[in-house]
Amino acid sequence: MSGIRKHPVRIGCRTTQLPLPCHFYFEKRNMRKSIIYLSLLSLSFLLLASCTKLGYGVLLWSLDDPPIESGSVLPVYVKSNIEKKWIVGFPETETETETYDKKIKFEIPFTQMEFSGNKKKAIEFAQEFAPHAKLYAENLLDGLPIRAEPDNNARRVYRLREGEIIKILSLAEHGTPPISTTGDPLQGDWYKVMTNDGVSGFCFSNRLNLFNRNMGALNSISEKGDDLPDSE
Repeated sequence: MSGIRKHPVRIGCRTTQLPLPCHFYFEKRNMRKSIIYLSLLSLSFLLLASCTKLGYGVLLWSLDDPPIESGSVLPVYVKSNIEKKWIVGFPETETETETYDKKIKFEIPFTQMEFSGNKKKAIEFAQEFAPHAKLYAENLLDGLPIRAEPDNNARRVYRLREGEIIKILSLAEHGTPPISTTGDPLQGDWYKVMTNDGVSGFCFSNRLNLFNRNMGALNSISEKGDDLPDSE
């Protein structure tokens, strides 16, 4: 035993020399206690936060499970800056989610909800958003650009894949239509849109197939037109 290093440890009122492996045992045990304490503290914080509302927001992209339509006003309980998600509850009105436990909370990415703060502001935003709340679009041209402004010369922020679904957020108030290969303005409108992964910008509707989504039902509103000119 003379070759084993010892470490002084205070037990009660006395200080005892324990073999170094025992010292490591005490350190590991204390570390486990600290981890358990922090876990319980985090859990307590989440439970407390889940009972207190941060405010209200408006869902921008409809959910399948639970089935909640875009445009719905949702109570918001937690904002997770690490995971970039909101923790929200069910709408406080009668919906098609009657079979779900309304006490359940679920996560929504930051980009798929407009946080409004108080309930009055959320309701006002929902009313403004209502004309486009159920409106989506399917891209018909591979590489169709989403731009920073409603102008064909504006910076491109995203290229859509053929068949990709995007959310229509609003109709652009001002915009310059692209020019076709014949020199004529293309038929269509600029829309403010958002991709499923949260990229937003403006897209011209000439190569979009717009449709209303009613909890899974797709009602086509075709807006096919002339060829778009190649543009960066």
